[in-house]
Amino acid sequence: MPWARGEARRRRTGWDRLVLAVAALPPILLLVAAAPDAAWDDAKVIHAGGGTFLLDSAVETVIAGSAAMHASMRRIGLKRACAIASAARRQAVAAEAEAFLPALVAAMRAQIPPERLTGPAFPAFNGTAQLPFKARVSAALERGAAPIYTRARTHALARFEREAPTAPAISGDWSDIFADWDLSTANAVSTACLMYRLPDPAGGKQAFDTFYQRKETR
Repeated sequence: MPWARGEARRRRTGWDRLVLAVAALPPILLLVAAAPDAAWDDAKVIHAGGGTFLLDSAVETVIAGSAAMHASMRRIGLKRACAIASAARRQAVAAEAEAFLPALVAAMRAQIPPERLTGPAFPAFNGTAQLPFKARVSAALERGAAPIYTRARTHALARFEREAPTAPAISGDWSDIFADWDLSTANAVSTACLMYRLPDPAGGKQAFDTFYQRKETR
């Protein structure tokens, strides 16, 4: 039928125009369109690794598990002891950041498959996409950047041990809003300290009650 043949010609003509338009594109544009995801630069790797997150965690854990922390929080209160510990941690980590970040990049490139370090950046180590690699990267850093970890832990703990005894003692309940928690472990203490850094510590605490509440208080 004449109208059908005309419609077919119009469809073919439209397609032909598209093919000719693509063929006329500069080669560089075609390469960009077809290029695979680019590998991350060091800045993206550092972002995905959480910056100094792993070093922060290691330093906070060593203070939270120390005899000095457990004695201090009972004398000056958990909240005040956490504030002193946080300041000591921040100072020690900041002093080592310049040396730590290149070590983080090297560990991540060695422990994470290259194809996972391309394309849109996935969340930092607290995101589920990277959790399978967190332990491997952390272990590699503890081996390859051992002096950095040792210095940061030593300096942070020394500052805490120096400053906590100068804080005034309290007369009330030292455990504050965490009176129902078992605060005998480093994990529990470091988690409590983390909650104090939130806008709503009591609200944040509820998410961890299942893990740290003493059995008799559940």
